[in-house]
Amino acid sequence: MSDAKANGLPGVSIIIKGSNTGTSTDVNGKYSLAVPSAEAVLTYSYIGFDSQTKTVGNQSIIDVSLVENTAQLNEVIVRALGIKKEARTIG
Repeated sequence: MSDAKANGLPGVSIIIKGSNTGTSTDVNGKYSLAVPSAEAVLTYSYIGFDSQTKTVGNQSIIDVSLVENTAQLNEVIVRALGIKKEARTIG
C-alpha cells in the first residue's frame, strides 16, 4: 500500500466489501487479510486520498497506490470526547 510517490502508507483501512471484516496497513504499508472467495472485493481508504476497490481474483499479492485528494480534507471533523479534568485538592 503506497501513495502515488511509492511511499508506504501506515493505517490504510482495507475492508471486504459487504462485510465488517477488514484490517489496516502496518508502518511499512503492508497488510494481510484472509478473504472468503476469489470474488471478494477489497475497499482501500485513507484520509486525504481517493478510495479504491480491487477484486481479489486469483491474486495472492495486491499492490495498490492511492492518489491524494486534498478536497476531502475539508470533510474531517475532530472532536475531543472523553477528556476529563481532575479536580485538584489542596491538602
